Amino acid sequence: MRKVTLENEEFLTNMTDGGGELTGFYKNKEVKKIYEWIGLSNGISVKEFYFDKGQLIFVYEKFDSFVFDAQKNEFDFTKTKTIFEGRYYFSNKKLFNRSTKVNKASTTQDESTEEGLLARANENIEVLNKKNN
Repeated sequence: MRKVTLENEEFLTNMTDGGGELTGFYKNKEVKKIYEWIGLSNGISVKEFYFDKGQLIFVYEKFDSFVFDAQKNEFDFTKTKTIFEGRYYFSNKKLFNRSTKVNKASTTQDESTEEGLLARANENIEVLNKKNN
């Protein structure tokens, strides 16, 4: 398995507060998994894209929000709480099942759409393949 990693501006069109990392895992020149980590001002976004024969088959996403310390009146950047988790299943470029968990205390994280996940997967493959070739 070959691993290709891109940092920050190599794949992010807009830099975030915490930067980012995009890693593609290849087997015989075919992408099998893409791991996307993005550090935002309010938390950490992670998406994992899984592929079979070049087709997106599964996406796992999670958003961990930084914990607000009320006594100090500031965020504690060493502590996070998962406020959103989603699992999306695809077949022939169509979403056929999803499972999401949302922390009711925070509604700032929106659920991803079928079109958005497919587009993001394609964008990620494109930038990774530029470095992989």
